[in-house]
Amino acid sequence: MNNVKKILIVDDEASMRRNIVDLFAMKGYSLLEAKSGEEAIDIINSTSLDILILDINLPNMSGLDVLKHTKENYPDLPCLVLTAYGTSEKAIKAMKLGAFDYLEKPFELDEFLLITDRALKYSKLIEELKQLRNKVSHHQPEEANKIVSKNAKMQEIF
Repeated sequence: MNNVKKILIVDDEASMRRNIVDLFAMKGYSLLEAKSGEEAIDIINSTSLDILILDINLPNMSGLDVLKHTKENYPDLPCLVLTAYGTSEKAIKAMKLGAFDYLEKPFELDEFLLITDRALKYSKLIEELKQLRNKVSHHQPEEANKIVSKNAKMQEIF
C-alpha cells in the first residue's frame, strides 16, 4: 500500500499553486496542480486523492461547482477551500456543500498547515473505517461459533 499522500491544488494563480507545492514538497507528498475547474475535475475523476485544496474563484467553472461535483462523487474527500478576503458568503456556501474547512487569502502559514494536517488525518481515518467495514462485511458467521466460554450464561447465548 502506497502511503504517499496525494494532494490536488486548484488555483488559477500560478504563484499561489507554486507556493503551496513548495510547502508540501518538503513533506514528501505527491502534488498535483490544476489551474481551472475543468482540469481539476479531470484529475479528481482519474486519481485517488487524499485532500483537495481548492480556490473558489476560478475562471469559467467556479470552485463551488468543482466542490459540488467532488462531494457528489467522492463524498469522503476532504476539500479545503481558499477564498479571497471579503467573500464570506461563498465560504459559507462552500461549507454547506461539504467543504472540510476554508481559509481567506492571504492566510497564515501555521493555520494553513494545521488545517491541512487535520484534513489528512481525517482522510486516513476514513480510509481505515472503510477497511474495517470491509473486513466486518466479509466476516463469516461460522467464525462466531469459535468463541469459547465455560460461563453458563455465555453458553446460553451461543
